[in-house]
Amino acid sequence: MDAPPDEELLREANELAAFVAAEYDAILDAVYEHYLQCAEDRWWMKSCGVPRRLRVDQVKCYLRSRSISVRRDPQGAVRGTIYINPQWEPEHGIDLSVVSGRLIRPPL
Repeated sequence: MDAPPDEELLREANELAAFVAAEYDAILDAVYEHYLQCAEDRWWMKSCGVPRRLRVDQVKCYLRSRSISVRRDPQGAVRGTIYINPQWEPEHGIDLSVVSGRLIRPPL
């Protein structure tokens, strides 16, 4: 917050918001894939209070927050992420990025 956002930061934020609106199902699918991987550990899911056999449409009830973030890195490049904080991943959350119009999710 050392300066107001410039045109490039605003453009990235708007592009990410448009991507979320257009690719909502793809984002939910990526979150669901993450859920399925975590759900393999029944003890972990139990400790987080999340059932293990949820359908994709039920996973939304276990998402604590969702946000879009843009920043300028030390080299000056603008980077944006879609951040989702699910109940089963309370410390790290899920960071999604968009590269060349494709949704990228880092591996667990």
